[in-house]
Amino acid sequence: MTSPALLIALKLTSTVGLGLASSFAISLGAFTLPTIYRLADAPSRAAELVRGRVHKLMRLSSSVVAAAGVLQGAAYYLSPAHGRHPYLLYSAIGSLAITGYAHAILEPFFNRVESSGDSEKISNVNGERFSRDFETLMSRTSICGAATATCFIITAIGNFGDLY
Repeated sequence: MTSPALLIALKLTSTVGLGLASSFAISLGAFTLPTIYRLADAPSRAAELVRGRVHKLMRLSSSVVAAAGVLQGAAYYLSPAHGRHPYLLYSAIGSLAITGYAHAILEPFFNRVESSGDSEKISNVNGERFSRDFETLMSRTSICGAATATCFIITAIGNFGDLY
């Protein structure tokens, strides 16, 4: 028999993780990336920023979403039969699907930017191609943010209605 305190800890930790990751993904897609795109003096500068900081932050956010999915799955598995609410399963599957989407869809953009190599090569970034790819990155990041926020809302409502 699993202790109720462990289940509460798993559920709340994953809910907080999803909340942080969804707010990060939404702010990245809505504010940070468009600002980098507009303020960068050249595509090479925007590519340098994306290659450095944004890619690391996206990987961190994706890891938090994956960890939240694993915690939700563990909470579902460890719950007694009367406590196996479907929201745990929905948010676990959704979180892991978001992580897979982020790696499968967003990573090719980052790989193209990183394959540019050092700063000498990155100064020769094709402006039109980069602009098109960057706009695609912004829209796909917004999709990840919306999906993560949906998982967070499902989890928060489920936790509110759960009697532990």
